[in-house]
Amino acid sequence: MKKIISLFFFICISFSQKYNHFEGNVSYYGSHPLHDWKGMSTSINGEIIYEAISKNYKCLIEVPVESFKSKNGNRDSNMLIYANALEHPKILFKSTNINIESGFAKITGMMKFAGKEKEIISNAKVEINDEIIVEGDFIINLSDFDIKRPSLMFLKIDDQIKIEYKMNVKNKK
Repeated sequence: MKKIISLFFFICISFSQKYNHFEGNVSYYGSHPLHDWKGMSTSINGEIIYEAISKNYKCLIEVPVESFKSKNGNRDSNMLIYANALEHPKILFKSTNINIESGFAKITGMMKFAGKEKEIISNAKVEINDEIIVEGDFIINLSDFDIKRPSLMFLKIDDQIKIEYKMNVKNKK
């Protein structure tokens, strides 16, 4: 009986793979009538799980809000205030569906930012070997997350923010 249980356990483990070591960055692009800017974080945590039997991928990714840097300390500290980072210190993404075909993926999931959740759909380039390399983007509206837009000279920043990500994800035990 022990041999059967051990064999079953080994088969289950060998048919799923967990990728949990992230390298890369997540960037956001903001705009104001007077200037544009970019903020970037390299602090990416989470996991991507591949289930070989069902051929499904799922992921959970988190990025600390305070890790985004735009090369302007005032802007970065204001972003923490407007994004309510003290109460909600992480941006979370959990996939609900990942479709991969011919090196491209359509990734659908829920993004939690500033305490609010919104469904996100992103298209990405994907390369899968010993690691997963994924590069894509999507657009969010700050108003969808109830984030008040800051003003400069009585003009508010744009509601629309572009998010780009480039990640190499490895299986490190």
